[in-house]
Amino acid sequence: MKHHPLATPSPQDTKPQAAISVSEVVSCWDQALRQLGPVQVMGELSEWTVARSGHAYFVLSDGKCSMRCVLWKDRLRTLAWQPSAGDQVLVNGRAQVYKKSGSASFEAYAMFPAGEGLQALALKALEERLAQEGLFDSALKKSLPTLPKRVGVVSSSQADGLRDFLRSRALRAPGVAVLFAEAAVQGATAAEDCAAALERLDQSGLCDVIAIVRGGGASTDLLPFSEEVLVRAIAAAQTPVVVGIGHEPDHPICERAADMVAHTPTHAAECVFPDLGAYIAHLDGLGERLKRPVYQQLNSQNQRLDLNRHRLGGAITNRLSDARRLLSARLERLTRAHPARRLRVRQHELSALAQRLGQMSPHTGLASARGQWELMCDRLGRASVQRLDRATEQLKTLHQRLEAASPKAVLERGYTFIVDETGKPLTSVQDTTSGQSVQLHFADGQRQARIEGDEDV
Repeated sequence: MKHHPLATPSPQDTKPQAAISVSEVVSCWDQALRQLGPVQVMGELSEWTVARSGHAYFVLSDGKCSMRCVLWKDRLRTLAWQPSAGDQVLVNGRAQVYKKSGSASFEAYAMFPAGEGLQALALKALEERLAQEGLFDSALKKSLPTLPKRVGVVSSSQADGLRDFLRSRALRAPGVAVLFAEAAVQGATAAEDCAAALERLDQSGLCDVIAIVRGGGASTDLLPFSEEVLVRAIAAAQTPVVVGIGHEPDHPICERAADMVAHTPTHAAECVFPDLGAYIAHLDGLGERLKRPVYQQLNSQNQRLDLNRHRLGGAITNRLSDARRLLSARLERLTRAHPARRLRVRQHELSALAQRLGQMSPHTGLASARGQWELMCDRLGRASVQRLDRATEQLKTLHQRLEAASPKAVLERGYTFIVDETGKPLTSVQDTTSGQSVQLHFADGQRQARIEGDEDV
Protein backbone atom coordinates (compact mmCIF):
# COMPACT_ATOMS: atom_id res chain seq x y z
CA MET A 1 0.00 0.00 0.00
CA LYS A 2 1.35 3.35 -0.97
CA HIS A 3 1.01 6.03 1.73
CA HIS A 4 0.35 9.70 1.21
CA PRO A 5 3.67 11.55 1.28
CA LEU A 6 2.66 13.33 4.48
CA ALA A 7 0.95 10.39 6.18
CA THR A 8 2.36 9.01 9.40
CA PRO A 9 4.46 5.89 8.59
CA SER A 10 3.30 2.65 10.15
CA PRO A 11 5.71 0.55 12.20
CA GLN A 12 6.21 -1.91 9.36
CA ASP A 13 7.30 0.89 6.98
CA THR A 14 10.67 1.42 8.66
CA LYS A 15 12.79 0.41 5.78
CA PRO A 16 14.08 3.09 3.38
CA GLN A 17 11.75 4.29 0.67
CA ALA A 18 11.83 6.88 -2.09
CA ALA A 19 12.43 10.45 -0.77
CA ILE A 20 10.43 13.50 -1.86
CA SER A 21 11.70 17.04 -2.27
CA VAL A 22 11.27 19.95 0.12
CA SER A 23 9.23 21.77 -2.48
CA GLU A 24 6.74 18.90 -2.58
CA VAL A 25 6.39 18.98 1.23
CA VAL A 26 5.85 22.75 1.24
CA SER A 27 3.33 22.44 -1.61
CA CYS A 28 1.42 19.83 0.37
CA TRP A 29 1.35 22.13 3.38
CA ASP A 30 0.08 24.98 1.22
CA GLN A 31 -2.63 22.78 -0.31
CA ALA A 32 -3.72 21.57 3.12
CA LEU A 33 -3.98 25.14 4.45
CA ARG A 34 -5.79 26.37 1.35
CA GLN A 35 -8.37 23.59 1.81
CA LEU A 36 -9.36 25.36 5.06
CA GLY A 37 -10.55 28.26 2.94
CA PRO A 38 -11.44 31.78 4.10
CA VAL A 39 -12.22 31.97 7.83
CA GLN A 40 -12.85 34.61 10.49
CA VAL A 41 -10.50 34.42 13.48
CA MET A 42 -10.83 36.23 16.84
CA GLY A 43 -7.78 36.98 18.96
CA GLU A 44 -5.65 39.63 20.62
CA LEU A 45 -3.50 41.88 18.47
CA SER A 46 0.20 42.22 19.36
CA GLU A 47 3.47 43.26 17.73
CA TRP A 48 1.63 45.60 15.35
CA THR A 49 4.13 47.03 12.84
CA VAL A 50 3.61 48.99 9.62
CA ALA A 51 6.61 48.57 7.33
CA ARG A 52 8.02 51.14 4.92
CA SER A 53 6.26 49.35 2.10
CA GLY A 54 2.93 50.16 3.76
CA HIS A 55 2.09 46.54 4.68
CA ALA A 56 1.09 45.75 8.26
CA TYR A 57 2.61 42.78 10.10
CA PHE A 58 1.20 41.58 13.43
CA VAL A 59 0.66 38.57 15.71
CA LEU A 60 -2.78 37.22 16.64
CA SER A 61 -3.02 35.17 19.85
CA ASP A 62 -5.65 33.67 22.18
CA GLY A 63 -3.53 33.06 25.26
CA LYS A 64 -2.56 29.55 24.22
CA CYS A 65 -1.34 29.85 20.62
CA SER A 66 -0.32 32.64 18.30
CA MET A 67 0.14 33.07 14.57
CA ARG A 68 1.83 35.64 12.40
CA CYS A 69 -0.38 37.64 10.07
CA VAL A 70 -0.03 40.16 7.27
CA LEU A 71 -2.43 42.86 6.06
CA TRP A 72 -1.46 44.28 2.68
CA LYS A 73 -1.34 48.08 2.29
CA ASP A 74 -4.31 48.33 -0.11
CA ARG A 75 -6.52 46.55 2.45
CA LEU A 76 -4.94 48.54 5.35
CA ARG A 77 -6.12 51.79 3.73
CA THR A 78 -9.73 50.56 3.81
CA LEU A 79 -9.76 50.25 7.65
CA ALA A 80 -11.96 52.87 9.30
CA TRP A 81 -10.03 52.65 12.60
CA GLN A 82 -6.43 52.46 13.80
CA PRO A 83 -5.47 49.07 15.29
CA SER A 84 -3.01 48.93 18.21
CA ALA A 85 -1.37 46.25 20.32
CA GLY A 86 -3.70 44.77 22.93
CA ASP A 87 -6.88 45.17 20.88
CA GLN A 88 -9.28 42.21 20.60
CA VAL A 89 -10.05 41.90 16.88
CA LEU A 90 -11.91 39.83 14.30
CA VAL A 91 -9.79 39.06 11.23
CA ASN A 92 -11.12 37.70 7.92
CA GLY A 93 -8.56 35.88 5.78
CA ARG A 94 -6.95 32.60 4.86
CA ALA A 95 -3.85 30.63 5.85
CA GLN A 96 -0.98 30.23 3.43
CA VAL A 97 2.61 29.08 3.19
CA TYR A 98 5.42 31.24 1.89
CA LYS A 99 7.13 28.63 -0.24
CA LYS A 100 10.54 30.26 -0.39
CA SER A 101 11.08 30.03 3.38
CA GLY A 102 8.49 27.38 4.20
CA SER A 103 6.89 29.64 6.86
CA ALA A 104 3.14 29.77 7.38
CA SER A 105 1.19 33.01 7.87
CA PHE A 106 -2.38 34.24 7.84
CA GLU A 107 -3.27 36.68 5.07
CA ALA A 108 -5.89 39.09 6.39
CA TYR A 109 -8.53 40.52 4.10
CA ALA A 110 -10.37 42.63 6.66
CA MET A 111 -10.13 43.48 10.38
CA PHE A 112 -12.81 44.56 12.82
CA PRO A 113 -12.53 45.61 16.48
CA ALA A 114 -14.00 43.10 18.95
CA GLY A 115 -13.67 45.03 22.23
CA GLU A 116 -10.84 44.81 24.79
CA GLY A 117 -8.57 41.75 24.61
CA LEU A 118 -8.94 38.94 27.09
CA GLN A 119 -5.45 39.49 28.43
CA ALA A 120 -6.04 43.21 28.78
CA LEU A 121 -9.27 42.55 30.68
CA ALA A 122 -7.54 40.06 32.95
CA LEU A 123 -4.66 42.47 33.64
CA LYS A 124 -7.06 45.31 34.36
CA ALA A 125 -9.04 43.14 36.78
CA LEU A 126 -5.84 42.03 38.52
CA GLU A 127 -4.63 45.62 38.82
CA GLU A 128 -7.95 46.76 40.32
CA ARG A 129 -7.99 43.87 42.81
CA LEU A 130 -4.41 44.54 43.97
CA ALA A 131 -5.16 48.26 44.25
CA GLN A 132 -8.16 47.50 46.48
CA GLU A 133 -5.88 45.45 48.73
CA GLY A 134 -3.69 48.54 49.19
CA LEU A 135 -0.54 47.20 47.54
CA PHE A 136 -0.11 50.41 45.59
CA ASP A 137 -0.67 52.88 48.45
CA SER A 138 1.81 55.77 48.47
CA ALA A 139 2.20 55.38 52.26
CA LEU A 140 3.98 52.06 51.64
CA LYS A 141 6.59 53.61 49.35
CA LYS A 142 10.11 53.63 50.80
CA SER A 143 12.64 56.31 49.99
CA LEU A 144 15.84 55.37 48.20
CA PRO A 145 19.19 55.80 49.99
CA THR A 146 21.23 58.76 48.83
CA LEU A 147 24.59 56.93 48.94
CA PRO A 148 24.01 53.16 48.78
CA LYS A 149 26.90 50.86 49.70
CA ARG A 150 25.57 47.82 47.85
CA VAL A 151 22.90 47.55 45.15
CA GLY A 152 21.01 44.36 44.30
CA VAL A 153 20.05 43.64 40.69
CA VAL A 154 17.45 41.17 39.46
CA SER A 155 17.85 40.41 35.76
CA SER A 156 19.20 37.96 33.23
CA SER A 157 22.92 37.94 32.54
CA GLN A 158 22.07 37.97 28.80
CA ALA A 159 19.67 40.91 28.99
CA ASP A 160 20.58 44.12 27.17
CA GLY A 161 18.93 46.07 29.97
CA LEU A 162 21.46 44.68 32.47
CA ARG A 163 24.35 45.83 30.31
CA ASP A 164 22.82 49.31 30.05
CA PHE A 165 22.32 49.36 33.81
CA LEU A 166 25.93 48.36 34.56
CA ARG A 167 27.31 50.75 31.95
CA SER A 168 25.54 53.67 33.60
CA ARG A 169 26.76 52.49 37.00
CA ALA A 170 30.37 52.48 35.72
CA LEU A 171 29.98 56.09 34.61
CA ARG A 172 28.27 57.40 37.75
CA ALA A 173 29.48 55.35 40.74
CA PRO A 174 32.02 52.64 39.83
CA GLY A 175 32.92 52.13 43.50
CA VAL A 176 29.42 51.00 44.59
CA ALA A 177 29.18 47.20 44.88
CA VAL A 178 26.53 45.30 42.92
CA LEU A 179 24.98 42.00 44.12
CA PHE A 180 23.50 40.20 41.10
CA ALA A 181 20.65 37.66 41.26
CA GLU A 182 20.11 35.66 38.06
CA ALA A 183 16.50 35.32 36.89
CA ALA A 184 14.66 34.71 33.64
CA VAL A 185 13.12 37.92 32.29
CA GLN A 186 11.09 36.32 29.50
CA GLY A 187 8.98 33.20 29.28
CA ALA A 188 6.49 31.24 31.37
CA THR A 189 8.68 31.12 34.51
CA ALA A 190 9.99 34.69 34.36
CA ALA A 191 7.62 36.07 37.01
CA GLU A 192 8.39 33.29 39.54
CA ASP A 193 12.15 33.56 38.88
CA CYS A 194 12.21 37.33 39.37
CA ALA A 195 10.07 37.05 42.53
CA ALA A 196 12.35 34.38 44.01
CA ALA A 197 15.51 36.36 43.16
CA LEU A 198 13.99 39.48 44.72
CA GLU A 199 13.13 37.58 47.92
CA ARG A 200 16.68 36.20 48.17
CA LEU A 201 18.25 39.63 47.89
CA ASP A 202 15.72 41.17 50.28
CA GLN A 203 16.13 38.48 52.95
CA SER A 204 19.94 38.61 52.76
CA GLY A 205 19.94 42.12 54.25
CA LEU A 206 23.03 42.96 52.20
CA CYS A 207 21.43 45.43 49.81
CA ASP A 208 20.48 49.04 50.41
CA VAL A 209 18.29 49.08 47.29
CA ILE A 210 17.20 46.49 44.69
CA ALA A 211 16.65 47.12 40.96
CA ILE A 212 14.65 44.90 38.60
CA VAL A 213 15.71 45.66 35.02
CA ARG A 214 14.89 44.39 31.55
CA GLY A 215 15.17 45.94 28.10
CA GLY A 216 12.32 46.66 25.74
CA GLY A 217 10.33 44.10 23.77
CA ALA A 218 6.89 43.12 22.59
CA SER A 219 3.97 43.51 24.96
CA THR A 220 3.66 39.72 25.25
CA ASP A 221 7.32 39.53 26.32
CA LEU A 222 6.64 41.95 29.18
CA LEU A 223 3.55 40.12 30.52
CA PRO A 224 5.52 38.30 33.28
CA PHE A 225 6.12 41.67 34.95
CA SER A 226 2.36 42.11 35.36
CA GLU A 227 1.81 38.75 37.09
CA GLU A 228 0.49 38.70 40.65
CA VAL A 229 3.37 36.72 42.17
CA LEU A 230 5.96 39.34 41.17
CA VAL A 231 3.76 42.30 42.11
CA ARG A 232 3.19 40.87 45.62
CA ALA A 233 6.91 40.11 46.04
CA ILE A 234 7.77 43.74 45.23
CA ALA A 235 5.13 45.09 47.61
CA ALA A 236 6.33 42.77 50.43
CA ALA A 237 10.04 43.63 50.10
CA GLN A 238 11.59 45.43 53.06
CA THR A 239 14.33 46.87 50.84
CA PRO A 240 13.45 49.76 48.49
CA VAL A 241 12.76 48.42 44.98
CA VAL A 242 13.29 50.26 41.67
CA VAL A 243 11.66 48.85 38.52
CA GLY A 244 13.16 49.65 35.11
CA ILE A 245 11.27 47.49 32.60
CA GLY A 246 11.16 48.11 28.84
CA HIS A 247 10.95 51.63 27.48
CA GLU A 248 8.95 54.68 28.48
CA PRO A 249 5.63 53.60 26.83
CA ASP A 250 5.71 50.21 28.64
CA HIS A 251 3.91 50.11 32.02
CA PRO A 252 3.65 46.66 33.59
CA ILE A 253 1.63 46.33 36.82
CA CYS A 254 4.76 45.75 38.95
CA GLU A 255 5.66 49.42 38.45
CA ARG A 256 2.74 50.47 40.68
CA ALA A 257 4.06 48.35 43.58
CA ALA A 258 7.65 49.58 43.22
CA ASP A 259 9.09 52.34 45.40
CA MET A 260 10.38 54.14 42.30
CA VAL A 261 9.66 53.66 38.60
CA ALA A 262 12.32 54.21 35.91
CA HIS A 263 11.60 54.64 32.23
CA THR A 264 14.51 52.43 31.13
CA PRO A 265 17.28 50.34 32.75
CA THR A 266 19.65 53.27 32.20
CA HIS A 267 17.22 55.56 34.01
CA ALA A 268 16.99 52.98 36.83
CA ALA A 269 20.78 53.20 37.26
CA GLU A 270 20.53 56.98 37.39
CA CYS A 271 17.88 56.67 40.14
CA VAL A 272 19.91 54.14 42.17
CA PHE A 273 23.54 55.21 41.76
CA PRO A 274 24.56 58.71 42.83
CA ASP A 275 26.58 60.83 40.46
CA LEU A 276 29.78 60.79 42.51
CA GLY A 277 31.38 63.40 40.26
CA ALA A 278 28.52 65.79 40.97
CA TYR A 279 28.69 64.96 44.70
CA ILE A 280 32.42 65.62 44.74
CA ALA A 281 31.91 68.92 42.94
CA HIS A 282 29.11 69.78 45.40
CA LEU A 283 31.34 68.87 48.36
CA ASP A 284 34.16 70.95 46.90
CA GLY A 285 31.72 73.84 46.60
CA LEU A 286 30.61 73.36 50.20
CA GLY A 287 34.25 73.20 51.26
CA GLU A 288 34.93 76.48 49.52
CA ARG A 289 31.84 78.00 51.12
CA LEU A 290 33.03 76.79 54.54
CA LYS A 291 36.53 78.08 53.94
CA ARG A 292 35.38 81.61 53.21
CA PRO A 293 33.89 82.36 56.66
CA VAL A 294 36.79 80.55 58.37
CA TYR A 295 39.32 82.57 56.41
CA GLN A 296 37.34 85.73 57.08
CA GLN A 297 37.30 84.94 60.82
CA LEU A 298 41.04 84.19 60.77
CA ASN A 299 41.75 87.41 58.91
CA SER A 300 39.59 89.32 61.37
CA GLN A 301 41.40 87.74 64.32
CA ASN A 302 44.78 88.46 62.72
CA GLN A 303 43.76 92.08 62.21
CA ARG A 304 42.65 92.30 65.84
CA LEU A 305 45.94 90.75 66.98
CA ASP A 306 47.90 93.20 64.82
CA LEU A 307 45.87 96.10 66.18
CA ASN A 308 46.34 94.94 69.80
CA ARG A 309 50.06 94.37 69.15
CA HIS A 310 50.32 97.87 67.73
CA ARG A 311 48.39 99.34 70.65
CA LEU A 312 50.50 97.41 73.18
CA GLY A 313 53.72 98.51 71.48
CA GLY A 314 52.49 102.11 71.43
CA ALA A 315 51.50 101.95 75.11
CA ILE A 316 54.88 100.48 76.09
CA THR A 317 56.71 103.10 74.01
CA ASN A 318 54.67 105.90 75.58
CA ARG A 319 55.30 104.58 79.09
CA LEU A 320 59.03 104.34 78.38
CA SER A 321 59.06 107.85 76.89
CA ASP A 322 57.24 109.24 79.92
CA ALA A 323 59.67 107.45 82.21
CA ARG A 324 62.65 108.80 80.24
CA ARG A 325 61.27 112.37 80.35
CA LEU A 326 60.63 112.07 84.07
CA LEU A 327 64.12 110.69 84.64
CA SER A 328 65.65 113.44 82.49
CA ALA A 329 63.72 116.13 84.38
CA ARG A 330 64.81 114.79 87.73
CA LEU A 331 68.38 114.43 86.52
CA GLU A 332 68.26 118.01 85.28
CA ARG A 333 66.93 119.19 88.64
CA LEU A 334 69.62 117.21 90.42
CA THR A 335 72.28 118.60 88.13
CA ARG A 336 71.09 122.17 88.67
CA ALA A 337 71.10 121.66 92.41
CA HIS A 338 74.74 120.42 92.41
CA PRO A 339 77.28 122.99 93.91
CA ALA A 340 79.60 122.77 90.91
CA ARG A 341 76.75 123.62 88.57
CA ARG A 342 75.73 126.56 90.72
CA LEU A 343 79.34 127.79 90.72
CA ARG A 344 79.54 127.60 86.91
CA VAL A 345 76.30 129.57 86.64
CA ARG A 346 77.72 132.27 88.89
CA GLN A 347 80.89 132.38 86.78
CA HIS A 348 78.84 132.82 83.58
CA GLU A 349 76.88 135.64 85.16
CA LEU A 350 80.12 137.31 86.27
CA SER A 351 81.59 137.02 82.76
CA ALA A 352 78.47 138.57 81.24
CA LEU A 353 78.66 141.50 83.67
CA ALA A 354 82.36 142.00 82.89
CA GLN A 355 81.59 142.02 79.14
CA ARG A 356 78.85 144.61 79.59
CA LEU A 357 81.22 146.74 81.72
CA GLY A 358 83.90 146.52 79.03
CA GLN A 359 81.43 147.67 76.36
CA MET A 360 80.56 150.74 78.46
CA SER A 361 84.27 151.80 78.84
CA PRO A 362 85.39 155.15 77.00
CA HIS A 363 88.28 153.33 75.34
CA THR A 364 85.90 150.85 73.88
CA GLY A 365 83.65 153.66 72.52
CA LEU A 366 86.58 155.53 70.90
CA ALA A 367 87.84 152.38 69.28
CA SER A 368 84.42 151.68 67.91
CA ALA A 369 84.01 155.26 66.54
CA ARG A 370 87.47 155.12 64.93
CA GLY A 371 86.58 151.89 63.24
CA GLN A 372 83.35 153.35 61.90
CA TRP A 373 85.21 156.48 60.57
CA GLU A 374 87.77 154.32 58.76
CA LEU A 375 85.00 152.25 57.29
CA MET A 376 83.18 155.36 56.04
CA CYS A 377 86.36 156.75 54.49
CA ASP A 378 87.00 153.53 52.68
CA ARG A 379 83.42 153.35 51.39
CA LEU A 380 83.63 157.05 50.23
CA GLY A 381 86.87 156.42 48.30
CA ARG A 382 85.46 153.37 46.56
CA ALA A 383 82.25 155.24 45.68
CA SER A 384 84.23 158.20 44.15
CA VAL A 385 86.31 155.86 42.01
CA GLN A 386 83.24 153.95 40.84
CA ARG A 387 81.41 157.21 39.99
CA LEU A 388 84.40 158.52 37.96
CA ASP A 389 84.67 155.20 36.08
CA ARG A 390 80.99 155.29 35.19
CA ALA A 391 81.25 158.91 33.93
CA THR A 392 84.31 158.02 31.81
CA GLU A 393 82.50 155.11 30.23
CA GLN A 394 79.47 157.32 29.45
CA LEU A 395 81.74 159.92 27.84
CA LYS A 396 83.36 157.27 25.64
CA THR A 397 79.97 156.01 24.56
CA LEU A 398 78.74 159.51 23.64
CA HIS A 399 81.94 160.18 21.69
CA GLN A 400 81.52 157.01 19.70
CA ARG A 401 77.91 157.86 18.92
CA LEU A 402 78.95 161.42 17.87
CA GLU A 403 81.69 160.09 15.60
CA ALA A 404 79.25 157.66 14.03
CA ALA A 405 76.76 160.48 13.30
CA SER A 406 79.38 162.97 11.96
CA PRO A 407 79.23 163.72 8.13
CA LYS A 408 83.01 163.69 8.03
CA ALA A 409 83.02 160.04 8.83
CA VAL A 410 80.78 159.48 5.80
CA LEU A 411 83.04 161.57 3.58
CA GLU A 412 86.05 159.60 4.70
CA ARG A 413 84.40 156.51 3.19
CA GLY A 414 84.48 158.16 -0.29
CA TYR A 415 81.22 160.08 -0.28
CA THR A 416 80.76 163.89 -1.00
CA PHE A 417 77.96 166.35 -0.55
CA ILE A 418 77.04 169.35 -2.75
CA VAL A 419 75.87 172.83 -1.76
CA ASP A 420 74.85 175.80 -3.93
CA GLU A 421 76.35 179.31 -3.76
CA THR A 422 74.31 180.03 -0.62
CA GLY A 423 75.56 176.92 1.13
CA LYS A 424 72.22 175.05 0.85
CA PRO A 425 72.69 171.28 0.42
CA LEU A 426 71.44 169.93 -2.90
CA THR A 427 69.60 166.67 -2.30
CA SER A 428 67.73 166.25 -5.63
CA VAL A 429 68.40 166.59 -9.35
CA GLN A 430 65.41 168.90 -9.52
CA ASP A 431 67.30 171.45 -7.37
CA THR A 432 70.05 171.92 -10.01
CA THR A 433 70.17 173.73 -13.34
CA SER A 434 72.66 173.64 -16.21
CA GLY A 435 75.58 176.01 -15.68
CA GLN A 436 74.91 176.30 -11.97
CA SER A 437 77.99 176.72 -9.75
CA VAL A 438 78.19 174.27 -6.87
CA GLN A 439 80.68 173.50 -4.14
CA LEU A 440 81.85 169.87 -3.51
CA HIS A 441 82.82 168.99 0.01
CA PHE A 442 85.36 166.17 0.53
CA ALA A 443 86.77 164.69 3.71
CA ASP A 444 89.99 166.73 3.38
CA GLY A 445 88.76 169.91 1.61
CA GLN A 446 86.45 171.64 -0.90
CA ARG A 447 86.33 172.19 -4.71
CA GLN A 448 84.25 174.37 -7.03
CA ALA A 449 82.30 172.70 -9.83
CA ARG A 450 79.67 173.54 -12.47
CA ILE A 451 76.55 171.64 -13.52
CA GLU A 452 76.48 170.87 -17.23
CA GLY A 453 73.74 169.35 -19.30
CA ASP A 454 69.97 169.23 -18.71
CA GLU A 455 69.50 165.45 -18.81
CA ASP A 456 70.02 162.91 -16.12
CA VAL A 457 73.05 160.76 -16.53
